[in-house]
Amino acid sequence: MDTKNFTKQKKDILIYTLLALYGFIFSYYIIKQSSLGTLLNGNLYDFYMSLRQDWLNMFIKEVSNGGYYTGLHRLYDHNAMMYLYLSYAGKILNMDAAHTFFYVQLIFVYMCAGFYPVIFYRLTHNIFVSVGTMFYFKIYSPYSLYLHNDSYWVYAWITYLAIPVFIFLFAEKWKKSNWIWVAFLVSISAVSNVFRSSASICVVFFLIILMLVKHLLPAIKQKSFKKCVAAATVCAAIFLSQNLFTLYVPVVYQKYTGQPEVLPLKGPWHSIYIGLGWEENPDNIIYNDGCGYAGREDLLYNTHDGYYIGVESPGYIETMKHVYLDTVTSNIPFYLKSYIRKLFTGVETAFSNTVLNFKIYDNGWFYNNNAPYFVSAAGILCAFAQLTYALFKKDRTKLTGYALGAFIIFVFAAVGLLPGVIATPVVREYIFASCAAMDEIILFAFASAIYTIYIILVKIFSKIYSGILL
Repeated sequence: MDTKNFTKQKKDILIYTLLALYGFIFSYYIIKQSSLGTLLNGNLYDFYMSLRQDWLNMFIKEVSNGGYYTGLHRLYDHNAMMYLYLSYAGKILNMDAAHTFFYVQLIFVYMCAGFYPVIFYRLTHNIFVSVGTMFYFKIYSPYSLYLHNDSYWVYAWITYLAIPVFIFLFAEKWKKSNWIWVAFLVSISAVSNVFRSSASICVVFFLIILMLVKHLLPAIKQKSFKKCVAAATVCAAIFLSQNLFTLYVPVVYQKYTGQPEVLPLKGPWHSIYIGLGWEENPDNIIYNDGCGYAGREDLLYNTHDGYYIGVESPGYIETMKHVYLDTVTSNIPFYLKSYIRKLFTGVETAFSNTVLNFKIYDNGWFYNNNAPYFVSAAGILCAFAQLTYALFKKDRTKLTGYALGAFIIFVFAAVGLLPGVIATPVVREYIFASCAAMDEIILFAFASAIYTIYIILVKIFSKIYSGILL
């Protein structure tokens, strides 16, 4: 083995280990100082949907008593698996429903913030930038990373983790170590769907494109059969990861426990229909679950063994599809305009809570909190300065990097708006993926500012050092 390469590998491993340790310690400090930290020893019940907690308590109780839950088939929803996994976590950690939700959420928040020094070192190969990046979470404190809900937050953490990883995977030449990051993205793609259906659509989309552009097409040009098979195998694994924990594991679990098979997916028609009621409308639809259930209770599986199931039956799903289509087609001009307004409202809501983060009062602009947003403004100016310099110098590498990063963030933000367009953009939880993607704009601007400071300091110290030598 080449001694130089072996020494470099050991050095890289040491750097990554120290950066990961630094990231998780810093992340723990940030969370302890945040609003989430104040809840560590408080009453968490009010921060989570009571029905979600009732389901989880039901799961935890039965798993604790019998070793496994026997009523999974009654829920008719693949997201029910979330409660099964959380119930085992609650049993092992001896926690009730609210604390199980809360601490599992914290694990992913730690993972988001803790991996950032490693991710940005891989992205920039600059320790100064990778270490400084963590201060973004302290100074800017993006709200989309600190959520008081049970499952919507998954859109945020998968967006935070995936975007910078994709940027450097697309930007550089393919290396063996990149397979580790692909496995990492496939893993978070598989896990995220447990908490919220189709949460990893963007991750799967970019992973497939990555395999095609960076591996499969070069393999075809090289006429390498092994590489083609490897790329095809990874693509298959990416598709399988979508349903690994939400379909395949439940089927195995139910066969093992002797339960009827659960329906893997409920239709979106309930949310789409009540989503028409996000604003006043001629059909008097209200954005409320009860509006969809009203007069259709006979189609629902409301009770079973004393438990409120609250999940739609196949008959209800089919009925809601026809009700929605009939409602929209009866007044196409109004609902077409309503969807356009909904889209623009979602964009405005995401921007007002992230990139802009200031409001209009008495026809004047005022920052909600001066310090973070002056920092973010300075970061954006630095990013534009570097972009202008790259344009002036016609630096294709940097310009390609900016364009690639902008495209990836745009796609994540656009897809992140879909839940808000389906349901309601007024409730922030439905557009958390867009908010997280837009928070990434500030993050990369912040990293640009740190890099600018680094360059200035290097020049200053180099002049001082050369002056001392002279």
